[in-house]
Parts: sequence; structure tokens; C-alpha cells
Amino acid sequence: MWSLVQAVVAPQNPCTTLWEHVAMWRPFSVTAPDTTIFVISDFLGLTDQTAAPLRELAQRRRVIALRIWDIGEQRLPRTAHLHLVDANGQHPLRIDTRSPALHAEFAQHVQARYAEILALLRNCGVVSVSLNSDTDPFVALEPWI
Repeated sequence: MWSLVQAVVAPQNPCTTLWEHVAMWRPFSVTAPDTTIFVISDFLGLTDQTAAPLRELAQRRRVIALRIWDIGEQRLPRTAHLHLVDANGQHPLRIDTRSPALHAEFAQHVQARYAEILALLRNCGVVSVSLNSDTDPFVALEPWI
């Protein structure tokens, strides 16, 4: 949620550390060609530039992207003030959530980002499966296993 709020309040590039390490994909080069690889993430840090390793992996193997999202991250709580800190505890952010305009902008940003992520995954040749806290993972994955 922090990165989505940060993008609305003070836009900047999302954290892409996970996707910058191409070396993490090298172990998959030794798997059998008919192997299905499941990549589990929220994919919020995925960009066109950082998708190259995923695209390369999908060219050699069947890749299922399990996109995990939290229903609570799709809307801001209606509290007077919301205090957020990034995952590293380095960038605190305090916002006033009483503003209807902020809620509308946040919801619009979330939907646009989710659509962008789905498009990136599709362009990588990856099958995307969305899971949230209400989704039974076995039912969602049944067609792919």
C-alpha cells in the first residue's frame, strides 16, 4: 500500500529491487523444458524495463505469475490521518485521508497500476492468476496444475 499511496501523494519510481537481479532467474535454465514455474509476487515493482528477466524466462518455460493482492490495498481507510512507512522503514509518509479527491485519485491510480501490471505480464508471455485473501488458491490454480 505504501508504494501506491506514495505514487499518488508524491509520484516517483516504484521499488524494483527484486526485478533488477537477473541472476535470480539463472537456476531455472537447468530445469526441464516442460517445467511450469510459479512466480509469486504482488508485482508492484514490475516495469517494462525490469520485466526482461521474466520475459526471458517465459520464452524458455511455462510461467504462471501468481499476483497476490490485498483487498485493503485498493482503497484508503477513512481515518483523519494515515501514517505509512516504506518496507525498509526509511520513508515515513503522513496523509490526511478525509479528502474525497484523494480517495478518488488513489482508486484511479490503483486500477491503472493493476491494468499496467496485467499488460506487462501478458506482454512477457506469462499467464497471470490473481489471488487475494478471499481466493482459494487451489481453485484458482486448478486449471494450471
